[in-house]
Amino acid sequence: MMLGCSRNVEYVVWKDVPNDPSITVIPETISDIAYSRKIEKDLIRIGQRVLAAPPAKNLARTESMGETKGGLKAKIDDGEYQGKVNNDDNRNEITETYYNVAELKSTHVMYVNYRNKQLRFVENAGQQVLGIIEVTESSGLLRGEADDNRQKSIAELLRELGFAIREIKIK
Repeated sequence: MMLGCSRNVEYVVWKDVPNDPSITVIPETISDIAYSRKIEKDLIRIGQRVLAAPPAKNLARTESMGETKGGLKAKIDDGEYQGKVNNDDNRNEITETYYNVAELKSTHVMYVNYRNKQLRFVENAGQQVLGIIEVTESSGLLRGEADDNRQKSIAELLRELGFAIREIKIK
């Protein structure tokens, strides 16, 4: 767990790691999907067993929005949802995309939020947040250095939580 505002990272270990841990990476918004693939690659590189997320589910609904003109872009629970406004009756069609956590087969989940540069690591069974990584990818860093820094931050958190970390070269 990261505490304070310093550049030093401090962790608190809440629970022992199971014998055969697995991690599923879930993007918090649709726009986080590409970045979540980078996180999966980072986890594989440090020797973690990564399970694919179940297919995303879409839920469409219609809501009355009063006086609304043009397109609707609503922000609900940190996700982005696009909608259409029918100006005749001020009703909006909103499509939400979500993952059913009950369908996850992994022991842990890494939630990815690229806009906020945060990775939230959660134990799946009890939904206990075990750590949050603030990913600082300065524009001054070369692309490879930014990827290495992100991977090192993930490895440090998992190591502190008791995960076995091993470097795997991907070609």
